[in-house]
Amino acid sequence: MDDKRRCKYPGCSTVLRSGNKGDYCSAHEDQEYTTETAPKPKLKDDIPAKEKMYTVQDLVKILKYSDRTVRNMLKRGEIAGVRIGTRSKWLVSRIELARFKKEGPGKEQISRGVLSADETKEHDIRIFQKGDSIMSEVQVKELLWRLKHEQRYSATDFSMILDFVEFFHFRGNYYINQELRNARDKLWDGYEELMLFIQLNFEILKRRGWFHDEIRILGYHPDVHGIEKIREWEEREKNLKQVIESAEVIYNEYRDTVKTVLGI
Repeated sequence: MDDKRRCKYPGCSTVLRSGNKGDYCSAHEDQEYTTETAPKPKLKDDIPAKEKMYTVQDLVKILKYSDRTVRNMLKRGEIAGVRIGTRSKWLVSRIELARFKKEGPGKEQISRGVLSADETKEHDIRIFQKGDSIMSEVQVKELLWRLKHEQRYSATDFSMILDFVEFFHFRGNYYINQELRNARDKLWDGYEELMLFIQLNFEILKRRGWFHDEIRILGYHPDVHGIEKIREWEEREKNLKQVIESAEVIYNEYRDTVKTVLGI
């Protein structure tokens, strides 16, 4: 058992010399404190030892927001963080970061106009860039060309469309600007219609590669079913072209809106 006399000042464990008759070391013997003014130890519940914590600089890199925007969100409570010391130093847990990335700033914050014009644009640019990383403009045009002129697509192509549409289903992946939200809603509906059509009207041609990447072609294709099915195939091809042309128009309108509102 440690029977050494130690300084009673909170946070100090200095061993008192035998000649020291008081309760504090030389560094703290002249300092008075109360329960209100004494420095408070860090709580384990606030900063778990094994929990990954992120600084403001980390959030700037991960979320693609400016330093000012991140700090404003922390102050407003849109991102729950722990403030360290008297300076503007914040720490955010891994769990909270994951929550924010999924949900984004609350809709109630947006409806009250809490976000500034710059913050709104910053948020919407981030949403566009994330969606574009899933399926870019070039990839959209290439896919629609294959469907329209070759009447075929792969399982990888379908997964890409599905991921793109599902991206906008998550609560945090919505635009704040109303024009962008309207364009996104049309895009959403149009590409869900495209997925439904190709699911109902295409059939497996073959599997290839280690990952069994299915190749699907328009049903009743003459190369597979012979000339007797040509009329059924032509009717499906006609309907496919209509769906594709609609998808092209919708995506171009979405892209034009992004360029007008966000300048990218």
